[in-house]
Amino acid sequence: MWSLLGIEQAIGMELTESMAMLPAAAVSAVVFANPCAQYFAVGKITADQVSDYATRKDVPLEKVQKWLEPMLKCAFAAPAQFLPASCVSSARAA
Repeated sequence: MWSLLGIEQAIGMELTESMAMLPAAAVSAVVFANPCAQYFAVGKITADQVSDYATRKDVPLEKVQKWLEPMLKCAFAAPAQFLPASCVSSARAA
């Protein structure tokens, strides 16, 4: 398929003998569309999930909040005891 599509000539990516792509950061995929396919997005992470993860990994909550900031459902601008009510209710339910 690689030769058939002329990938190396077209964009300069090549395959090694073990079928690894060069350059190493190269990514390719064969994608088949299906009109019946259902796509989904992973939801935002809640306060209880962040707290649980920090506990399981034995990492300070503030550090985990910083790592996961783009995926958080709630804004963690203050220490955990001062979370917004919407975040605290989900954390207390756990």
